[in-house]
Amino acid sequence: MRYYVHQTPGRLRVKIPQIKHRPYMVRRVRELFNSLTDVEEIEINSTTGSVKIYYDPDHIDAGHLLNLLKYNDLFDENQVVEQEAYLSSTGQKAGTALGKAALSWTMGRVLEANGLSLLAALV
Repeated sequence: MRYYVHQTPGRLRVKIPQIKHRPYMVRRVRELFNSLTDVEEIEINSTTGSVKIYYDPDHIDAGHLLNLLKYNDLFDENQVVEQEAYLSSTGQKAGTALGKAALSWTMGRVLEANGLSLLAALV
């Protein structure tokens, strides 16, 4: 299981694989951070497993928030993927999907043209 972390002052984004398509896990993460007064907002996308935490950087830091996830078995620092590797992997997946779509479209056009030729030959 791989985690992705990106942070800027006041914003922490973490990809948490185990919350994907699991509403009860989303509730658990939301409850965990809603109890903190220095967390201003939390956005969770259960389709991608992405959690964005907006916080007051003058009173709390990203390390504290990551530790909170860690101690609740929602984060493993040993499984973090670096930004370059994450972006490379995402780019490869997008390229593969685009290539498959282009090949499918091309094959559809070829078969469509050949099908019309076959129909014309039969008539």
